[in-house]
Amino acid sequence: MTALQLAHVLQTVVVLGGTALVFFWLIPTLRLDVYRQKLFVLRDQLFDYALSGEISFDDPAYRLLRDHMNGLIRYGHHLSIFRVSLSMLISSVTNIEPRKSWHDSWSAALAQVPSECARKRLIRFHEDAVTHAAKHLILGSPVLLAIVAVAMIGSGLSHATQASLHGLRQLAAKTSKRVLRRPLDYLEDEALCA
Repeated sequence: MTALQLAHVLQTVVVLGGTALVFFWLIPTLRLDVYRQKLFVLRDQLFDYALSGEISFDDPAYRLLRDHMNGLIRYGHHLSIFRVSLSMLISSVTNIEPRKSWHDSWSAALAQVPSECARKRLIRFHEDAVTHAAKHLILGSPVLLAIVAVAMIGSGLSHATQASLHGLRQLAAKTSKRVLRRPLDYLEDEALCA
């Protein structure tokens, strides 16, 4: 091997190593930090909403939603299609008695909120948190991104009248929620127990 060939091999190894470092460490770390920052901002807005007196800090709906957001922040590094799928598989194979669903607790707590305006605002906070989690999960997995794209195409063909960009965004949101409903239910239960 000549010196020129050795230099080309070393250059290729360095470039491949640098590329792998960027794609497998730097970008995922940055994505996780951005995801967590969005949830920190949302949780801060929830706190400010409670501070304004619209809802009590002791209200079960507030506490449940805050704990849910804390769980999504704390376990954001587990928010990958592989880990969620594996956890769901293990849960179904072991036949562990399911605990009370997060949605059951959330619905009961929301029903106790006296103000309709506060109830709607808490629901919006929850939807925003789930949207951030869904985006993080979908955009972090090429496989899940492809599944959502195929599901969108299928839904788009059956609803061919939705040609506008706004309609396309609504279609993407509906399709993502349908594809991710079970994984997000699982994550919400995990966040509740955190």
